[in-house]
Amino acid sequence: SPAGGMLLVLVEQRRQIDLAALSPGSGRLLWTQPLAHGDAGLGDVRGALRHSAACLPSTAAGLAICPTGTGITVSLNLVDGTLLWAHDARNPDHSNAPTRSRRTGLLRPPRGDSGLANLPLVTGNQVVLLSPFSERLASVDLETGRPAWSRGREGLEYVAAASGRTLLVVGPHQVEGIDLVTGNVSWQRRPGLVSGRGVRLGQARYLVPLKSGRITCLQIDTGREVGLSLPPSHAAETLPTPVGLPARARIRPGNLVVAGDWILSLTADRITAYPQARRQLARVQAELAADPEN
Repeated sequence: SPAGGMLLVLVEQRRQIDLAALSPGSGRLLWTQPLAHGDAGLGDVRGALRHSAACLPSTAAGLAICPTGTGITVSLNLVDGTLLWAHDARNPDHSNAPTRSRRTGLLRPPRGDSGLANLPLVTGNQVVLLSPFSERLASVDLETGRPAWSRGREGLEYVAAASGRTLLVVGPHQVEGIDLVTGNVSWQRRPGLVSGRGVRLGQARYLVPLKSGRITCLQIDTGREVGLSLPPSHAAETLPTPVGLPARARIRPGNLVVAGDWILSLTADRITAYPQARRQLARVQAELAADPEN
């Protein structure tokens, strides 16, 4: 993550998790700050489940909010390097080791899909946390780390975006709006099975990719659907199919990013570009203004 002329990266060596600052031009190490110590290393069986989980710091107001992949989130002052607070979302015994199913004896993986980046979200003076080692969605104060509210995770996959009053969170088949002050659910929609991490569009809307092949656009404050893409055409079937992957009858959108007038979707086997409607609408409006009888 870029911050204040530095590149911030979380590193782990011998179970020690550090925040490192690099020079953007040369990659030279500027400084490191120890944050946490893991119960198990990435090479251990108990720690192997952390391999695929994204672990990136979020920055705001001169602070770095750092998930460590252990269930502990640490806040660091980037001006003087001091540690401000830590939030522990682990089990009551303070262990981040995966538990075993009583029925099968197999290790339970961390909660949530590791393919969906789930990072601390800073909104106003709040930090919203949804740890893979916790059954709770929590909001804490940005400066002190004091809890504001928490609620049951209830199958949520990731924290998506926030407006001035509403937090948008996404589950496997539902999207919810949560009041930022109270933590209560303001609205819920079930647009279909979610196929990736969505992206914010402007200040008030959020795009959610669906396994049906469509992308739905929701208002963050109300949950109202204000747009829905058509399923992609079968033209993509003329493209070569990657070795080892089945041929697809339709393109399924994955993790989304906004790039100018395009929405880009990344899946395991392809990048797909979706044009936004804004340019086409502007053209139609210009034609109607020139010829109202068109």
